[in-house]
Amino acid sequence: MTTKPASEFKKGQMSETNKVGRPILPKKEKRGKFVSTRLSPPEYDEITRAIRESGDAKTEWVRKKLIAAARRA
Repeated sequence: MTTKPASEFKKGQMSETNKVGRPILPKKEKRGKFVSTRLSPPEYDEITRAIRESGDAKTEWVRKKLIAAARRA
């Protein structure tokens, strides 16, 4: 099997033989903004417990809660 030289691939495109890693998302699906906050140990424990009970990933749980709070405001 022959592969193209690296110069023939577009930026961000993986070679035919190296298909490991996360797939490239379309621009409208990319998430590039960050929100950061500091929590006290009891606050962190409470939030961590709620995340664990929900079964969601931490980022997904936080995203859902922030968006819901923003829509209620």
